[in-house]
Amino acid sequence: MSKAAHLTDDERLAMHILIIENDDKSRDNRKTTKGLLPDVIKKIGRDIALDTLYAEMAEIHKKSFPVDKPWCIGTISPEYPIPAENVILTVLISKQFNKMAEVLGLGETFTIRQALWCNRLMGYTPFLKLTDDELRELSEDDLKKMIQAMQSLVTVASRYAAWERSKDIFGGKFDTSQFDAMTIDKMKENTDAFFGSVMTKRKLKDGEQNG
Repeated sequence: MSKAAHLTDDERLAMHILIIENDDKSRDNRKTTKGLLPDVIKKIGRDIALDTLYAEMAEIHKKSFPVDKPWCIGTISPEYPIPAENVILTVLISKQFNKMAEVLGLGETFTIRQALWCNRLMGYTPFLKLTDDELRELSEDDLKKMIQAMQSLVTVASRYAAWERSKDIFGGKFDTSQFDAMTIDKMKENTDAFFGSVMTKRKLKDGEQNG
């Protein structure tokens, strides 16, 4: 198949997600963008021309949306709501994401869109919602596990956010069904593993109180 062959909808979607996830790293940097090409080719399963990737990136960079601005407590509004009980956790997740981005040299910041997706998915990571007493009693090892759980959540939320942004830019149906079950199961599996010891302590305490 020719490198210049027309991209299918699935190929474009896969390419857009990779571009959006690497947006700050690749914007206006042809050398770095060229380095992204092998990942795109691997993702869509066939060769494409570098100019095709440039063209898709240029189209993406023409579009901007308020929901892709950096998130902070001040951005909470009826249009971009965050439940009151999740605000502090969202701040912690935001700080963790920005720290990861800085270490990796991505130049990214946690966006409103990512914050909204994190909150939509928190129901699948119930062990992130610890009580104040449990937070105070976290061991150093459990604290590291909590950070890992946040990373797992924000990674998945960022993928959904990238998928949604692609839909906003290019239109089409926002169908994540091929991604949902595997992703949610994996995220819950990771969270269960991270917080096994915390939940054991909770059960023991509940047993003592009910005993």
